Amino acid sequence: LLSKGRFDDALDTLAEAARAYQEAADRARSAPEPYLAEAQRRLTLLRIRFDRAQAGAEDKEWALEAVRKARIVDPDHWQAYQFASAIHRQWALYLLDQGKGAFVELEASIEEARQGLKFNPGNVGLLINLATGLRSKAYEEYDRGLDPRATLRAAQETLKEALAQPRFREFLLDGLGNCIGLEAQFALHHGLDPAAGVEQSAATLEESNALHPWVGHLSSLGDTLAILVQYQRWQGKDPAPALRRAEAAWQAGLGLNRNSCP
Repeated sequence: LLSKGRFDDALDTLAEAARAYQEAADRARSAPEPYLAEAQRRLTLLRIRFDRAQAGAEDKEWALEAVRKARIVDPDHWQAYQFASAIHRQWALYLLDQGKGAFVELEASIEEARQGLKFNPGNVGLLINLATGLRSKAYEEYDRGLDPRATLRAAQETLKEALAQPRFREFLLDGLGNCIGLEAQFALHHGLDPAAGVEQSAATLEESNALHPWVGHLSSLGDTLAILVQYQRWQGKDPAPALRRAEAAWQAGLGLNRNSCP
């Protein structure tokens, strides 16, 4: 329903689900599943409120309340960590959108995912949560003038571990390509040669786009190649070949969605 833009129908369905989960929890008080289902429901609602600019300061704790109830019943259930990680990261996005610092929430998201992986090693959902949290933290570090390379490399290792499994390959490759691209951007602005990183990032994004052409892959590809264009200009080299590649990526993205690509 949400993917079709039917928000009111989705909200009605979520309200019905709340009643069903509460009834299930009343019947099976020693089972974590109803509380975990409720945590997922609240995470979905938190995202809707965020998208509609309706999120408030109390919403994070409200969403985490269901996770806490699940942990009372089963402290080691990996899904409780997965939902907690996602809730903290969603709240971090809210804070960033408000122009506020989000390091505390990102660190909480990362730690929840790491703890969850202790109970379910290799779980792709937890690996995605961990990598996404690390990537967001790296961007926050970069924006604050800090060195994001250690965080980026941790994100890349996590994404590579997830890529050993067949699920979500396009999404994972896009994340990996963007992490490598940010490392190349950092190199550019610290007097280092970004060319190898740019080419690695470009190849990864091209592989992602080959799986499913999307404006996001192509926009990131063009932006990554623009790093090489800038470096070659600074070095007094001919940037025309790299510029043509960047423009080709942007133009391909415009062909898919004229409103979402430079």
